[in-house]
Amino acid sequence: MCLVTGHRIRHKKITALFLLLSGCVFNTAPENNADFKEAASIQDLVGVYQNAGDPVGNLGAIYLSAILWSNSSFPTNNKDLTHKDIQYIQVEAIENGVNISAIANKCVLFKNQYIKGDKFDISGGKLIIKRDVNPLTRGAGDVLLGPSYESVKLGIDTHGDGKYRSYSVAAGLVFLMVPVAASETIDIRFKKDNIEFIHESCR
Repeated sequence: MCLVTGHRIRHKKITALFLLLSGCVFNTAPENNADFKEAASIQDLVGVYQNAGDPVGNLGAIYLSAILWSNSSFPTNNKDLTHKDIQYIQVEAIENGVNISAIANKCVLFKNQYIKGDKFDISGGKLIIKRDVNPLTRGAGDVLLGPSYESVKLGIDTHGDGKYRSYSVAAGLVFLMVPVAASETIDIRFKKDNIEFIHESCR
């Protein structure tokens, strides 16, 4: 078993295979990484956050908007919009969920509602974006036969900044021959800005 920090191969299938074969615990995090604050409610997440996360190792630019929306799922008709065009992500609490707005040039590009039980769950004031448990395989073409688990959470850290954590763990047989076990944790910080909430739509 080995411990690897501050580095990550970007090709997921190659990464998964070699990490499993080497039996590594893989950690990627920003400098002065802070743990999640145990928020009491969704209200604690309210604020305006920089869309670009703190640089981490060789991951390149990580955008909060990319975690919330893929390029094909932007709720807007602007086909030229990219994640790097979005400056801030604004979070406002509503009943049983949050309103999340994409901000640029002091106006709202688009916004979306996230309702508990629909696109996410809430636990300890954190948004649980994804939680997958695979008892035998992760799908066609997977070289690993065995259980795996993956979760993605968004919340705030003990300094009040936004925090993203992706955690995955797997164990089993590669190509039905080699016993393996490995885990990977990725933490990203999204700094919270002290600016007023914006509600005017971009023209």
